[in-house]
Amino acid sequence: FLKDVADTFAKEEPLDGYVKVPDIKVGGSVKQFGALSGKYIPEDVYNALRDADMIVNDVKGDIKNVVAYLVDHIKANLTIKNPPTHLFNILSNLNIAFVNGDMTALGKVTSMYLRDREAFNNLVELARENGLNTQLTYLDDLVLKGEFEKTESPMFFVRALKRLYMAEGTKLGDFARKAYEWEDAIFKVANFQKNLDAGMSPREAMKEANYTYVDYTTPIPPFLKSLDRYGIYPFLHYVIKSTPAMARTILKSKTNTFRWMTMQFALYGLGWSVFNDDDDKYKPKWAADDVNMFGAKKWGEISDGWFLNVGRAIPAMKLTGLDLSQDFLGLSSGFVQSLYNILINKTPLGYPISDKYDSNTEIIAKKLLTAAETFLPPITMGRYAIRSARIIGGDDSIKNHYNEPLTLTELFLRAFGVRHFNKDKELKYKHNAKMREYEFYKNQQEYGKASEAYSKALELLY
Repeated sequence: FLKDVADTFAKEEPLDGYVKVPDIKVGGSVKQFGALSGKYIPEDVYNALRDADMIVNDVKGDIKNVVAYLVDHIKANLTIKNPPTHLFNILSNLNIAFVNGDMTALGKVTSMYLRDREAFNNLVELARENGLNTQLTYLDDLVLKGEFEKTESPMFFVRALKRLYMAEGTKLGDFARKAYEWEDAIFKVANFQKNLDAGMSPREAMKEANYTYVDYTTPIPPFLKSLDRYGIYPFLHYVIKSTPAMARTILKSKTNTFRWMTMQFALYGLGWSVFNDDDDKYKPKWAADDVNMFGAKKWGEISDGWFLNVGRAIPAMKLTGLDLSQDFLGLSSGFVQSLYNILINKTPLGYPISDKYDSNTEIIAKKLLTAAETFLPPITMGRYAIRSARIIGGDDSIKNHYNEPLTLTELFLRAFGVRHFNKDKELKYKHNAKMREYEFYKNQQEYGKASEAYSKALELLY
């Protein structure tokens, strides 16, 4: 398609009303935008391709695109530059591989990589030529690298800042990007190889692999794309694309799905099943259960008061509603909501940032600190770096959500999706909330609602 566009519209030299298509390699001799790479095309054609997500927006001269540019950076910070997210990305893909019957193919491709690197490289090159794409393409925004990331500077401070930001061109930044790409690519290549062995053409085999493990290049409706692009519901593209893909895989592989469910229900004692005793009363509202495609809990109890974010490793949306929260990343429902919460003196999850005794200067400082914790790369500049430095430095003002001292152990476990919920305090909070509801309805003389609220308050205690 891109070659047809190039043959029809492209020029080698700039002309009035024409826009240059970025010239980017994605491996070997393969270009990101095929025959259009580096060519000049009419601006309306360029815009049409951009709107279809076939060319990523240019940031120049449009405040909306500047916002999209910043959102892309935040997405990269919280995913590509966040090691725990890599772990959950692998677990999510392993779920798909198990259900889709790709585990044997994954083993074969891994063995090929270790034993016959040339054959492996040829397989990957063939996959790229036939449309291999990964989440890195979608999240890291290969066009909008940003002058901040590309600019070389002789100043030590700027170079150090780039390293901490894990910018492109730094060893840590490039390693994180390569790792994130291969966490998707290895599963797609394995499925691609399996499909080739089954007699599919390379084009058909790669199309099937991209669909099974989510095709990030396909567009979504403009309104929904805007919700994602401008940070209102980030990662919506992934949710929308992964849901039908996961449903299709489950329907196609009923036996493997049943095996997965059986294994999960065997872990009943760990509280992973949504059908066991209701433990929502022991968890904050943002950690309450919802039903996903595998019937696993959102946060399952693995020890007394310690809960694992099981739902983070489950691809696709939840069946009880379009769950767009990023609880694992500490965001309640999107970057815009998180920023709004910070401005009104709340953390992204809704907890107070400051207290009534803080001065205006202290409140502003705490808000800025919360913003840095929320939006910067967590391990090197954001939440885990800042909080661990404060703990090691003896800052006894750093607390968890229950106003208890935050320890390095609890902080480390949080990074990998394990949180401690204080059951007694959660029960007390919910009981008090119901009692306030009871008093409100009683004052309004709505005795039916007051009685219901009082009964629920008692249920929490007994």
